[in-house]
Amino acid sequence: MWLGDKSHYIKTKPNADLLFNAANENFIFENGNLGVGTNEPEAKIQIKNGDIFIEDVNRGIIMKSPDGNCWRGTVNNQGMMEFAPIDCNTFQTGTSVAATDPASAVKIYPNPAGNQIFISYNANFDALQLEITNLSGRLISTQKLINPESFIDLSAYQPGTYIFRLTDESGKQVATQKVIKE
Repeated sequence: MWLGDKSHYIKTKPNADLLFNAANENFIFENGNLGVGTNEPEAKIQIKNGDIFIEDVNRGIIMKSPDGNCWRGTVNNQGMMEFAPIDCNTFQTGTSVAATDPASAVKIYPNPAGNQIFISYNANFDALQLEITNLSGRLISTQKLINPESFIDLSAYQPGTYIFRLTDESGKQVATQKVIKE
């Protein structure tokens, strides 16, 4: 592993110590690169002779498009990448938000779904707005949820993957989830 540049770095190799080299003890790696399997990475992140493994099916690769929107790419059961829009300001990486956060109290289930799907949310919300889009971002449906325990009829939907986006009355995104309709 290599983090930094030629003069300032943290590096290690298998069965070796972690080495740290900096001009002073307060150095920040502003222009460095991260390399795994290479001593001189040529990009911000470079993996040489290895794989990147993402085990959580709800996590993936997050990219920002030229228009400023953020997208999370995940893989489906056929090995194809699927991209879903996410809020650039609130997307998460790593572990989940603590359960005490009211926004984390939204559940959309079962997934994959048949002809109906249930949405339950924290009673602290007066109502939530639901937008359902396809993977291309085309709006399929919008509706206001006034019951903290709601179900959505999917019988008219074609089998496929849909994005469920919930916002509160101020328009703030509360939850986004990819839902597979079987």
